[in-house]
Amino acid sequence: MGHPSAGNSSTNKDLILVVEDDYLIREQLKEALPEFGFSVYSVANAEEAQGFLSQSTPDVILCDIRLPGMWGTDFKRLIEKDERLSSIPFVFLSALSGISHIREGMDAAADDYVTKPFRLTHLAQVLQLRIAKSNRRSHQTDQLMEELVESLQLIFPHELVTPLSVIYGMSEYLKELEEDGASDTATRIEMLEAINQSVLRMRKLVDRFGVAVSTKVGSVERHELRVGEDPVYELAALLHRTLDVIIEESNPNQRIERDLKSGECRVPPQILERIIIEVVNNALKFSPSESTIRICGEREKDFYILDVSDEGPGMTRDQISKIGSFRQFFRTKREQQGAGLGLAITKRLVAMIGSEVLFLPSTPTGLTVRLKLPIPSEKG
Repeated sequence: MGHPSAGNSSTNKDLILVVEDDYLIREQLKEALPEFGFSVYSVANAEEAQGFLSQSTPDVILCDIRLPGMWGTDFKRLIEKDERLSSIPFVFLSALSGISHIREGMDAAADDYVTKPFRLTHLAQVLQLRIAKSNRRSHQTDQLMEELVESLQLIFPHELVTPLSVIYGMSEYLKELEEDGASDTATRIEMLEAINQSVLRMRKLVDRFGVAVSTKVGSVERHELRVGEDPVYELAALLHRTLDVIIEESNPNQRIERDLKSGECRVPPQILERIIIEVVNNALKFSPSESTIRICGEREKDFYILDVSDEGPGMTRDQISKIGSFRQFFRTKREQQGAGLGLAITKRLVAMIGSEVLFLPSTPTGLTVRLKLPIPSEKG
């Protein structure tokens, strides 16, 4: 994007917006900063700065705290509300060197604070550091977006086209059988079951995407639900009921062993059911046929510890750190149903109830997902 006229401007130079009411300092910075490879645009107050920012996006904002009209701290809080401007590195420049003033600057979410009088070499280093960090964040964001696009390209053709192909193929086949008068009850039932399973597969996919979006996977603050407001119930009973449903729909060659001790809980039942469904289905999906999923639960101090262990390929620390929406780590190596949402949804939901989830290696292979579910206090 083009910039309004800036002293010694160059399209290859990082642009610094200087907001400084002292004319001499403003002129000094306009003259000196280009010697360090910057382009400079300077204004005398926050109002002029807002006019500039309405047309252009600088690489760094260097702003005095004591400005006429609107102080620099208030100006920073104002642009923080603008999504386009909020990520611009912001450095305060001020003669107010006391601890309270520095803290005020940092409380306004400034990236750095330089006091007057300052050395130009030090100021230039601060600006270069902030630009470098901002560029790294931008690069990381671009990488994440590329990974997201790549994951979606791998997932959607299979997850949507495959069941649609089955539905279309079976329906066409049924139509031909009817036209030829060759249809029989057994054949029709078999075809309809294939269609039914494909519809259920698509419905599950849509449902999981809905959960992922509604819970904003990957951007959560803890304790979003007030767990203490829900009634106390017997945890093991709910777990057994949920597992019974999962077993009915799972591969009969895969076994689910459970050892669930009694324990009380206040986690909203619908949230806990979804967590268990996601964790257990993920274990079943990535475990080989005729393997065993082991589920153990018991009380330890203020938590009910629930372990779900599979016999799959396991995960590396790097893979665990990157658990997020639409990511399937083994899609390129072997075909798997699913959109990579299970563990991402689990992390989000566990965070919503103020709890914790751990991903631990199993022996000799596999992964253990450990849930630490809060137990109501005896007082509550």
